Amino acid sequence: MAAPAAAPAAPTAALALANKHTCLACHGVESKLAGPSFREVAKKYAAKSDATDYLAGKIKSGGNARSVREAGVDQHIHMKEIFMRNRRDVLSQSAKVAAMLAAAGLLPALAQAQASAYNAAAFEAKNMADLMKALGGSAPAASKDVTVTGPDIAENGAVVPIGAASTLPGVKRLLILVEKNPALLAAAFDVSDAIEANISTRVKMGQSSNVFAVAMMNDGKVLFAQKEVKVTLGGCGG
Repeated sequence: MAAPAAAPAAPTAALALANKHTCLACHGVESKLAGPSFREVAKKYAAKSDATDYLAGKIKSGGNARSVREAGVDQHIHMKEIFMRNRRDVLSQSAKVAAMLAAAGLLPALAQAQASAYNAAAFEAKNMADLMKALGGSAPAASKDVTVTGPDIAENGAVVPIGAASTLPGVKRLLILVEKNPALLAAAFDVSDAIEANISTRVKMGQSSNVFAVAMMNDGKVLFAQKEVKVTLGGCGG
């Protein structure tokens, strides 16, 4: 008389084993994902007397290429699809967060990298007069209410930390200018009264130069502060 077949593993134990070896990333319990569902596998091996031990062994060893081909699945393609799906989810969420930040006035709306708000004439201006014309501003005046921060000596002109700030209400835009760069305007940020008019970034400097922080006001005034930054290794020449 044949020995009775071993009792199947308890569902909770089986799922624990599958989770431990990340099987559920490619196999659903009831439905097919990258590979066949556990229901399909059970049906396929139902007549195999040692099915439980055999399948447990395959789970622990990670299966083999033949079983993947039998399922009609290219594992590499499947993992790429998972990556792309996750990437789309991340990009979608990032876009939503960016939209919320922009609505709250927490994103710079005029940055050189943002094509929708890119002002080519401003970023190509060689002098203050041309820059103010491109931005619709008046002649700038020095002000103690505007501050510019940066190192006295920058050892690497490719990454010079510069900050611009103002304590005045009504600032609508902050600019960072590098006088001796090929293009005067290094960075521009739209701001509002909802946030503090205080920004910092890193700019390239080809040589020692005066650096300006410029605050464009809602009432049309343009105020600035300046400081000299000496560069020991230029960053604009490569």
